[in-house]
Amino acid sequence: METEEQDSDESFADAEVGSTGSLDVINVDIDQDDNRATGHIGKASSVAWAKRTAEECSQTSHQETTLGRHDTGFTLASYHTEDADVEYVDTSNIDPYEWPETKDAERLIQSYFDHVHNTLPILDKAVFMSKYHQFTKGSDNLGIEDSIWLAMANTVFAISSVYFDLTKDPDRGSHQDHLIYCARAKTLFLDQGLLYQDARISTTSALGLLCLYFITTCRLNRAWTFCGLAIRYGLTLGLHVRSEAQDLSDVEKEHRVRLWWSLYSLECSLNELTGRPSCISDRDISTPLPLNIDEDDFQPGQSLYEKPKQGQQSGSSSRRTSKSPKGKSTHLLGLQYANLPARPSATYQMPTGVSQPLAYTFPIFPLPLTPSTYFIYRIQLGILSHEIVTQLYCAATIKERWTDVQETIRRIDRRLLTWRDKLTTDFDITFEDTWTAPDWDDPSILSRMGLAMQFFSSRMILFRPCLCRFEGRMKNQSENSIDFNQEAVETCIRSARKMISLLSWSASSPQKLYAITPWWNTLHYICEALSVLMLEMAFKVTHVPNEAAYILDDAKKGINWLAMMAEQSVSARKAWEIFDSLIRLVAPMIRWSVFDMPT
Repeated sequence: METEEQDSDESFADAEVGSTGSLDVINVDIDQDDNRATGHIGKASSVAWAKRTAEECSQTSHQETTLGRHDTGFTLASYHTEDADVEYVDTSNIDPYEWPETKDAERLIQSYFDHVHNTLPILDKAVFMSKYHQFTKGSDNLGIEDSIWLAMANTVFAISSVYFDLTKDPDRGSHQDHLIYCARAKTLFLDQGLLYQDARISTTSALGLLCLYFITTCRLNRAWTFCGLAIRYGLTLGLHVRSEAQDLSDVEKEHRVRLWWSLYSLECSLNELTGRPSCISDRDISTPLPLNIDEDDFQPGQSLYEKPKQGQQSGSSSRRTSKSPKGKSTHLLGLQYANLPARPSATYQMPTGVSQPLAYTFPIFPLPLTPSTYFIYRIQLGILSHEIVTQLYCAATIKERWTDVQETIRRIDRRLLTWRDKLTTDFDITFEDTWTAPDWDDPSILSRMGLAMQFFSSRMILFRPCLCRFEGRMKNQSENSIDFNQEAVETCIRSARKMISLLSWSASSPQKLYAITPWWNTLHYICEALSVLMLEMAFKVTHVPNEAAYILDDAKKGINWLAMMAEQSVSARKAWEIFDSLIRLVAPMIRWSVFDMPT
């Protein structure tokens, strides 16, 4: 059997036989007016998947669609918001020192900490709130730190305003409010040259917040730029490596750890949304994961980390523990280094095709439930997602043999499944019963659903290279390779269907859809799942022929949700137009109709 596999085509065929072909080329000039606003869109993005569907429709059914035949199809297939989509607001006379009414400011801040902070703790909450209560509102005589803080406050206001608009909050202000708050932040932070000052923790946090704001408004090119700046600032400050600075308290170190992993999470999200390569190398990271402790329990001068024993090497002094409710010391990092001669990088990834164990492993026991648990689990899953993008969707991948790509997919999926199986019961994400709605009284239900959606998104991206036509590309493929490709495609499609199933429980209104954290990813998750389902229908459901009716029904649900979301979101409207057009092309290819769908 081994000799048979060595002689089969997959042992010699390169990765271009899968859907990741052409990773190393670009066929349009991005520096043109039609393309510049969209920018380069890589293969990991659902935008590229939607364009691939349109191309398949044009090739197999000769149906005309601008998405497939136009050279700038990425632009036409992109649902991302561009500057031309944003309503013009005259900001020339905006006073950057003006504040909203006190009750409005407090409501916006509370919403931010309720709906954003536990997912991305970019801010030091205690320091931010202390400054808020002490700040002289309306003062225009500000130092550097005060100007940066006020810029951050306005960005917080802007993010919460976007959330209020999307959820149709009855007490929301004007739909232009977030643009005004952002303009104030820009004036305070960018126009005064603070960006050209030496890196500070405050400027790094401000850049991270601006990145998040542009993600919430789906202006991904701007988010991409600010994320890159924030990470460069973080690297300048050494946030990516373990801190043993004696003049920093443990609480300050912990906040810097959380800031770094927040930026890392933003970068991973943007890598997937745009398909562009990451500016972070996991091998350069040695900073540990956050402690599994409620941030509200931090006290000034509190000791959080174990001190190195006499004679212990400093390189191992960051093995961090905290006390469990029973007073028992437990490792909460999710990192185990038994039998290792020295501590490696926390997120070290092996090169493609290397089957040795990775240095980063997950906890052998569930984490105790705290407000920080969700963030830690999201980081762990983000590290795996980052590995998928950097190893399967980089230009060098096409030089790999298809057998190596298959082995990389197997290895990463084993890690994903191990991570899922080690979750605490409070964060169970299996949701095996798809017919019965979850228990909405469960305090962890929204976090569980958010983790489940991130998990199934990762598996869609992981197995997407196998969702293609292998016919004619490998004539002498081994049975094992054929079986793997088929199982991979089925996993990709069923992950998309699982995403739709998860969302269907909360899709009765925008308020419920956006209640799942992180709410700024909801639209992208829907588009990702729809892209997979549409592509399989464009392939005439050859991989799962018995599921044709279910796939079409799931696609209809997703498109109807986009129509519902379109009232408050430019990107949702663009996404609805794209996928509504695509489903009318692919449905006849599987001999079904969509006459029951609104136009």
